[in-house]
Amino acid sequence: MKRKKVKQRGSLVVTSMAVLALTVSTLGPVPVRAEEVATTQLPPSLIEQLEQWKKGVYVEFRNLRIGLSEQPRLKDGIMMVPARELLIGLGYTLSWNASDRSLHATKPDQSRPELLFRDGRSELQAGGKSVAGGTASFIDDGKLWIPLRATAQSIGLKVEWVPQNRLAVVSDPLATPQFRIMTLIPGQEVETPSVLLEQLKKAAKADAEITWVGPDHYRQKSMVMIAAGDMPSIMLFDHPYFIPNDITESITVNPGPYLDDYPTLKKLAEEGPGSRYLNGDPYFIPRLSDPHHASFPAIRKDWLDKLGLIVPSTMDELYEVMKAFTNYDPDGNGKNDTYGLTGAMFGEQSIAWVEHVFTGRPERFSIKNGQVIDHAVSEEETKALQWLAKAYQEGLVDPEFAVLGSQQVIERLENDTAGLASLTIEQAAEQSEDDAVWVPLGSLKADSSSASIAPWNSAGNGSYIITAMAKEDPDLLLQWLNYGIETTLKGGWSKLEGWSAADQAAVNSLFGQPDLLQHNPTLDALPEKVLDQYKASVEQWRKVSYEDSAFPEAELLWSQGKYIELRDELNMNKTKVIMGAISIDEWKTYQQKLVATDSYRAMMKELNELLKARL
Repeated sequence: MKRKKVKQRGSLVVTSMAVLALTVSTLGPVPVRAEEVATTQLPPSLIEQLEQWKKGVYVEFRNLRIGLSEQPRLKDGIMMVPARELLIGLGYTLSWNASDRSLHATKPDQSRPELLFRDGRSELQAGGKSVAGGTASFIDDGKLWIPLRATAQSIGLKVEWVPQNRLAVVSDPLATPQFRIMTLIPGQEVETPSVLLEQLKKAAKADAEITWVGPDHYRQKSMVMIAAGDMPSIMLFDHPYFIPNDITESITVNPGPYLDDYPTLKKLAEEGPGSRYLNGDPYFIPRLSDPHHASFPAIRKDWLDKLGLIVPSTMDELYEVMKAFTNYDPDGNGKNDTYGLTGAMFGEQSIAWVEHVFTGRPERFSIKNGQVIDHAVSEEETKALQWLAKAYQEGLVDPEFAVLGSQQVIERLENDTAGLASLTIEQAAEQSEDDAVWVPLGSLKADSSSASIAPWNSAGNGSYIITAMAKEDPDLLLQWLNYGIETTLKGGWSKLEGWSAADQAAVNSLFGQPDLLQHNPTLDALPEKVLDQYKASVEQWRKVSYEDSAFPEAELLWSQGKYIELRDELNMNKTKVIMGAISIDEWKTYQQKLVATDSYRAMMKELNELLKARL
């Protein structure tokens, strides 16, 4: 079940210096001249790059898969490029005649005219006709350099010059439109989905260059691309509210005027989990989602069986299992080197599920009787921290939990470090290999009289925006999304010839999963008996819903940089309680003082105003 790395669908879009130029050009108006910015604000290394950029010229190939190993050169004011790389990228077959130092280029399908270049000659031949090149072709370091504009235009390509960026943009007016999209994958790697990409290109009449990014770095990469003004045409937000309203509006195209032609997209944009409105209009297109597709406690079933234990359903039962996993050598290596529980303090693999069990809600804030409730200051939150503090004191919790990241947690599970962790259903399945059998808990409650909890993702499965950087018609981009989402809803992908698990995994990443048990190649690879346990857990989860109490808009506070100190102080004190640095009584005193502060009251007032705006 190990995934292979993506084979990038290579096409050089802009050289590194051109990216710098484009970034600078998109920063918008500044209160001082560019020269003053360069000398007073930019680091010396960047100033040097800018000076180099001013002396160079650059090329961008749109809807053409061409990569140049060297940036273009100017000769007599004419942009020159390496002949071999340009022509092979265009699909030409090349033949070099050493006697007269000429290069003959032909297209096997005869879709473009034959070309002939001679070293030292300014003209070239296209389809037997002479074309003025403007300056002579030349050989340097074994490469023949030819005029870009004359060559491109002689075979029907379009060349535009962008003077402020010293950039030539080459495109094929007759080519299938090509655009960039960035989306999130559950893990770190994915195989190239060849069948899917070809079908999308054929049916949607658009060629997508897809960037897949894993969860550990997705938000960071998104922020960098937004700050640099280098966003793809379609971009996934992993949480609909992680960017403030004013910034979101400035980087997003309003799809509203186009949505009447796409009823499926319109319904998702208006009602789907992960939708978001700006000035009364729905701006986001959510991926399809199963609300129970979220991290949840999973357990080593093989360790339970070895120790003669049943699957726990209450926190007291779970505590006893953690004791056994810690003290009775469940991995059979003769060493005392396992823990009952591992996890991180924050992120996808966090131990926050313990709070979920005791508070009965998957997130800190929820809605009750038309008001926003903060579970962090509740008595149930205190019980959750007491449970964790006791487990930590008795050595049942991975002592490194406070400094672990999500990927480090996964690595510890692969090394048989612990028998309990918060995992998505796919992550649990991926860990079930060799002798390990991980199963998600189907029913878990604080005690026998409490209600069962279930995994829940109130923010949806990620939402797409059409970015302001898109050069394509928004209608074309929405048509591509609409085809992918509707085909996913109809279950039509698997009928394609040659369909593979890699293709299905890519569909789930691009368009989402309306049912996490259907068309899930990671689960399909499980042994039948193990898969049956997964299905039983999901059926239990489907008896629980938090739809009426979910409040994902709370993320807007943090995205705006508000009340960060309050949040960080709260998290720091939680960690201290768990690790025994402060007592439960001190925690309760902190809760009382917190709710009495002006900052806390202002925060709760803002949250309730957000709720009022939604209603």
